[in-house]
Amino acid sequence: MFNSTVHLRPGIEVGNYPEREDVRDNWLDRTAANITGLARQYIVGRNPQYMKFVNKVNAESKDLDKLDNGVLKARVRKLRRSLYSEGLKENLVAQSFALIREISTRHLGLRHFDVQLYGGWVMINGMIAEMETGEGKTLAATLPACTAAMAGIPTHIVTVNDFLVTRDAEWMKPIYSALDITVGVIKEGMSHEQKQRAYACDITYCTNKHLVFDYLRDRMLLGDESRRLHLQLEGLHNNMPKTSLLLLRGLCFAIIDEADSVLVDEARTPLIISNKGESSDHDQVYKDAIRIARKLQSPRDYNIRVKEHSAELTDLGRAYVARHSKNLGGIWSGARRRDELMRQALSALYLHEIDKHYLVTDGKIQIIDE
Repeated sequence: MFNSTVHLRPGIEVGNYPEREDVRDNWLDRTAANITGLARQYIVGRNPQYMKFVNKVNAESKDLDKLDNGVLKARVRKLRRSLYSEGLKENLVAQSFALIREISTRHLGLRHFDVQLYGGWVMINGMIAEMETGEGKTLAATLPACTAAMAGIPTHIVTVNDFLVTRDAEWMKPIYSALDITVGVIKEGMSHEQKQRAYACDITYCTNKHLVFDYLRDRMLLGDESRRLHLQLEGLHNNMPKTSLLLLRGLCFAIIDEADSVLVDEARTPLIISNKGESSDHDQVYKDAIRIARKLQSPRDYNIRVKEHSAELTDLGRAYVARHSKNLGGIWSGARRRDELMRQALSALYLHEIDKHYLVTDGKIQIIDE
């Protein structure tokens, strides 16, 4: 559980656009993560702690059905204040789940079963909940989604197509309305302003592709200057700061339906967005990157991970690139940007095959959807 949620919502501590830093792990970090992940899966999957949490929810549910709607509303308002100030403590989450279940029973005629309470507990702890068809994943998702939203955390519920986006948002709307939680829907054909209003809601339903492309649009708008202090200072002297044009409020908290499809299957297809700009300088940078990448030797200087469709420099490779690019200046001066350029160059050389991964038509590159 998160005892504090200030790092999960826009504010003074994390700025107007919070997101996790993109950290590139080396092979040792990945191996350690795999080992601890397996151990955590074994321990958590067999941990009776979840039954204790379910029992807490059931205890908090006692006599809630006897309260009238006015008293229940007052309880919700009090809980929102506690979640916002104290974070997602287990006792508060148990209270939240109990209230959400009671409201669902009254306004939707559906009462969460214990397996759905457990699924909600797993999700709000940042883990994957495997639920069979018919176990009520859509209803279970309202538990962590509403709890996070009441804590002030912008929440995205991500699914695979526009039909499910609209259906699930409309179906669960009575619960959200009773909790005074605003809900937005992202669909094809929406204007920039309509998307901004939808993402400004407490909970936003969207597809993975819409979410990624809108995030990429925000990154293009922010450019290289996305540091928190820079954005805050810009807002002081600019009547139309970049933050006023952004679509999202950051990447704070997401619940992903069909996680295996979204995070594994569909993630293999790159999503690319382009922007107009001066290309002459960029062309030379990319030519230099390809030239240096061709001189690198595997496995001494780099490793290709075909299954993950990625390339990674070794420490010897980084040292080689640093030596052979020290006179190029510009973007090559920064270690992180230099490494990213080489990863892209290695991917272009050894992971992307013409007529298999992309086509060249009329001088333009088209990505093949595998």
